[in-house]
Amino acid sequence: MELIITDNMIIQFITGGTEYTLSKMVFSDNGVEHEVYNSDSTPSHDYSQDYFTIEMLDGSNATLALNRSSNASGLSDIIIAYSINDGTWKTVTFSNSVSITGLNQGDKIRFKWGGQYSWDNKSWAKDYNSWHAFNRAFSGSTTYHYKVYGNLLSLFNGDNFLNSSLPNANYVVGSLFKMFNETANDSLVSAKDLIFPDTMPDRNNCYYSMFANCTALEEAPEILPAMTLGFGCYDSMFTGCTSLTKAPILPALTMRSSAYQFMFDGCTSLNYVKCLASEAWTSALSNWLNNVSSIGTFVKNALATNWPSGKNGIPSGWTVQDA
Repeated sequence: MELIITDNMIIQFITGGTEYTLSKMVFSDNGVEHEVYNSDSTPSHDYSQDYFTIEMLDGSNATLALNRSSNASGLSDIIIAYSINDGTWKTVTFSNSVSITGLNQGDKIRFKWGGQYSWDNKSWAKDYNSWHAFNRAFSGSTTYHYKVYGNLLSLFNGDNFLNSSLPNANYVVGSLFKMFNETANDSLVSAKDLIFPDTMPDRNNCYYSMFANCTALEEAPEILPAMTLGFGCYDSMFTGCTSLTKAPILPALTMRSSAYQFMFDGCTSLNYVKCLASEAWTSALSNWLNNVSSIGTFVKNALATNWPSGKNGIPSGWTVQDA
């Protein structure tokens, strides 16, 4: 849960993907002041309850190509289902040639695992070597723009995604939005309300290059909530996201080797990072803030006193604040 107290004593907190706002009211009774906090209205939408969803922000009769890399493991075994505007679910074998056509501004495409068996029942998943199972799947070959939101876990657990977890495999969400041949994905604008699981598999490179080269991405997910990290879990996750200004909150208290390396490399507009690790590990931070904005704000754990300066730590021109 994240708690924010503003100068005018409006309290905001985020829990379970839902944001609540409480505003302070002061009243006097016989000369004694009392404080009461009232909700500003009903809470905002809980995106953790939603299927993984792509919403078209513009376009007319647009096509969304699901460019899953043809050299990914288990190609014939990846079964995905999608539904447009809460319509009938359509099941397809995920390949590098699936296209969803006739899309217009405001259309919402929900996605879920569509196989008969769970993702973990697949032999290529159980051997832990499912290299980029969704490699570049949602890279968004369209001349239009979209945002993505909802629960990432519906891609792996179908209708039973609530309170589920990621499969215990390497690179399980690797390169999800990354384009072919390192070219830019200039369609994805926002992933602010994309909900990540609270845990991650103890395997390698879970979210490797997930948003790499998404040059139009202005809003990253609010938080990457896992408190226990895997080796290389966020390696190159946002590298090349040149429109991104604010990093997701990184609440994990303990780092892991290679966990953050190259994470924001080349994010030339990035000017805000909040990392709550109690100790900085040099083995986790190689080039993680290379080629970011020269001026910014870095919020750190007050107990963390060993942060290095520069691209492998805190950029030298940034203001440092303790959380």
